Amino acid sequence: MKIERPQKPSPELVKAVRDFNWEAAASWDEIGQYAFGALSVTRRGEREAIINQTAAHYGTYPNQIRKYAAAYAFTEKLEDQKLAGRLRQQPSGIVDVLGSWYEYDPVTALKRAEEVLAGQWSYRQLLAAVKQARQVSGATPEARARYWKALALAALLAGPCAGFQEFEPEPPYRNLPADLWLKRRSRTLAIRVLGPYPAPADYARNIYMNVAAAHGVAAFGFDAWIVMPENTAASRYLAAEKELAPPGAPVTIAEIPMPAPAKVGQKSKRKPA
Repeated sequence: MKIERPQKPSPELVKAVRDFNWEAAASWDEIGQYAFGALSVTRRGEREAIINQTAAHYGTYPNQIRKYAAAYAFTEKLEDQKLAGRLRQQPSGIVDVLGSWYEYDPVTALKRAEEVLAGQWSYRQLLAAVKQARQVSGATPEARARYWKALALAALLAGPCAGFQEFEPEPPYRNLPADLWLKRRSRTLAIRVLGPYPAPADYARNIYMNVAAAHGVAAFGFDAWIVMPENTAASRYLAAEKELAPPGAPVTIAEIPMPAPAKVGQKSKRKPA
């Protein structure tokens, strides 16, 4: 995972570097905080010397110090610093993998972080999952879209749309802005699936346009839905739906969870650096 230097180091980070106790530090997050901070406040030509000096002092390899710094940098930029503090109690390898995942899919990475804290992932399982996710993200846009819709369909049928069946609409309706069509008896759902997008903020784009398009679908007599991953933009879509309030049936706004792995054991205990 690449170390992203902050544009302006925080006063807390500067103080942590200044007051760093070489002899007392014994955990990866303490060493990572120092390395990340030191790299942030020094000139480019001095950074490699800092990495090598830190590695020599703790009897490890320079690349391990880089991983500590990158893992700490990932936790530093999280909005939820309570979550960040809990992640710093995890082994550095797990946090490093989560940080790599966060770089291209923050929504899923944060969900996996919560699952890690609940004991649902081992390091090897997480590493295998992130490699698979990278393969998907590196596929063609069409392949990514198919994969994303498959995840959405599974979540919907396991949750709010249990008992419905997927079907193909008649030709006149196939060009409507809907990604999934579900049916149960006389009720038909036309569902717009948002994403996949690289950042949670991306789900808040074109809100009014998407809501208006969904109401256009509802005008044909279908139940129009807009679905998105958890913790993205559902509240803002609900506000837009309430504000627009066009005549006819309201559009259903729903968050869908990503599939979680089976629990594989207890949370790993913290290991010293």
